[in-house]
Amino acid sequence: MIETSDMYLGAALLAYGADYKGVDKSNKSRQKFLFNDDLKISSIFIYNASSDRAESYSDPTFEEVCNFFDSFRLLYPSNYPQALKKLKTIIHK
Repeated sequence: MIETSDMYLGAALLAYGADYKGVDKSNKSRQKFLFNDDLKISSIFIYNASSDRAESYSDPTFEEVCNFFDSFRLLYPSNYPQALKKLKTIIHK
């Protein structure tokens, strides 16, 4: 099981179609979003600074998504705002 307490990373994973399993609310101040070990994301889009364009990156691992997210290279799909809103709704229930 993959866990992240970063709501923005969780929303990006959800927007890309990762296999979402729920939220661990055992620690109310640090809730964790849970995803299946196999994210089931066929591809993500990243920014390539050397070519100044977006590129598709196939079958990313969780670590790869995190690296692109942390380095501000991960591009968000158009449904990202809705995914973020959904996670905010889930944690406030």
